Amino acid sequence: MLAMTAHSENKWRVWKELSDILGEAYYGDGIESTNLYCILGDIESAMKKVEGKSERLRQLYEEVRAIIKDAPDAHLFSERAWVASYIFYLNRNKFKAMREQINRNTSKIISLADDIEFLYNEEDLAEDQEDAESIRKEISNVSSKMCNLKRENNNIISEIKNFTIKFLAE
Repeated sequence: MLAMTAHSENKWRVWKELSDILGEAYYGDGIESTNLYCILGDIESAMKKVEGKSERLRQLYEEVRAIIKDAPDAHLFSERAWVASYIFYLNRNKFKAMREQINRNTSKIISLADDIEFLYNEEDLAEDQEDAESIRKEISNVSSKMCNLKRENNNIISEIKNFTIKFLAE
């Protein structure tokens, strides 16, 4: 009897974690929630690539069905979304670092975009051609930094997809 209670409590705890992940991704505000939503989408994309070929993915679907069977919010998200959140949960330590890096990069990108907007306004107000040229060079430098951060985020996203495919192939 004690083992059944422990199993139920563990199942409830996992369901709560999955529910929190999905709730933040779908209903949260801000960049971090948006980034989590995108990461779960990337995991789902990787799942689609191995669907029908991965015994592990089939097992994860079965585990998730058992976890959310009596959950009050089971109907709010697709089964695939629940499994994606479960994969995120099972690999949370690895994905946490990736998510944090994406969040840092995204914050920097937003800040750099604000800087570029400011510099364009400064360029319009430049007194002479030399000042305008100096501002254009600065705009170019800031744009390059922004592109590098976007590229880094894209690399992390590719890493998430590749990791998920390997995880499902094990």
